[in-house]
Amino acid sequence: MRIKMDKDNILMKELIEVANDYGFEVESYDDLKAISILIELLKDDDVNGHAIMALGYFKNDELIKYIEPFLHHEKSWIRKETEKAIKKIKS
Repeated sequence: MRIKMDKDNILMKELIEVANDYGFEVESYDDLKAISILIELLKDDDVNGHAIMALGYFKNDELIKYIEPFLHHEKSWIRKETEKAIKKIKS
């Protein structure tokens, strides 16, 4: 399936490739489907840190409940990215 994003962002380009592998289709960066995909990707240990970073771009307080558990992740970089994402969402 084809994914087209509006923003020119290396992280999002990588996530597009991963989402393609999972068979998702998104029409725009702001598409609610993009959020659904990123939430689904939180389950994958190979990409969950990157999904957290991407979710930080959405100004939606509802997303905090999905990423908050990663504040206690075993990998420090994921904990740090989770903190950053929550701050971005709240700002």
